[in-house]
Amino acid sequence: MSGRPRARSAGRRFERVFVLRVWSEAGSAAIRGSVVELASDRRFFFTKLADLRDFLSLRLEADLRDP
Repeated sequence: MSGRPRARSAGRRFERVFVLRVWSEAGSAAIRGSVVELASDRRFFFTKLADLRDFLSLRLEADLRDP
């Protein structure tokens, strides 16, 4: 067992645990970030909040399709 939390479902409720890191480079107003889904250890890097939203939406929609 990996010790990582697994996605849990109870009926039609799904839970995922993500670790989100956000930072900015010195001298720049632009943000950068990464998100890790702990159950699968998938890591995604982003420079736009819209990309973060898309990543999270895809991961959560996958639960609804494949319970």
